[in-house]
Amino acid sequence: ADKKPQDGPDDWEASSPIKIYGQDDFRDMNPTFFQGWYPSREENAWVANPNLKNQQLTHLLIGARWKEGMKITEKDTLLPSYADVGVFFQSANEFIFYTPKLQVQQATADENLRWAGIEAKFRLRFLKHFFLESRITAQQSFTNSTGALALYATAVPNIYGKASLYWDVRWRSFAEAMRIGVDVYSNSPFNGMTIDPLSQEFFPVNYQIPSYPRVDVYATAQLMGVRVFARFIHV
Repeated sequence: ADKKPQDGPDDWEASSPIKIYGQDDFRDMNPTFFQGWYPSREENAWVANPNLKNQQLTHLLIGARWKEGMKITEKDTLLPSYADVGVFFQSANEFIFYTPKLQVQQATADENLRWAGIEAKFRLRFLKHFFLESRITAQQSFTNSTGALALYATAVPNIYGKASLYWDVRWRSFAEAMRIGVDVYSNSPFNGMTIDPLSQEFFPVNYQIPSYPRVDVYATAQLMGVRVFARFIHV
């Protein structure tokens, strides 16, 4: 089982109307069953790997959030405007990873994998029932490794985000909830990963996922306790 500090992860927040919040999460994680036993594609036997050590994962976050005060009225969505900005740092020591041939390896004590970035999100309410909502993350990964571990540093986009424009309303006489909207997704180029069907483990492959926007439209409603949802992706 994973070993974690007795009091972690720790979440806290302070001050109002602008709240300052933070989180720290430190984990000492055992190798998974497949990491300890699963053979590579070039092998046929299940052989234990007793040399794997626990890996240490760290996640730190601090941010500030503002939320608009609002009165509860009939047909209201109870979705106030807000703005949120946070900075984060993540690290993996003695990280257990896979080569493109699905061979299990572990980073040495001198090798490291780091991520640092900033995330901004907001919701703007206008014309009573219309909402513009957005979330964008900018991050940078670092590693001093030149082997297969370096592929993990490029397996996440430096910039990715989502923007939504929707109409949301509550009508007790017609629908408990109704929303019609459009979602726009975008990301910078990054190296993709694939999954092994048997082990369900992700491993890196050397191909690049390009940068392109994606647009989805959707409609959802809850009518007499029955939820209806329809989405058209890649418009």
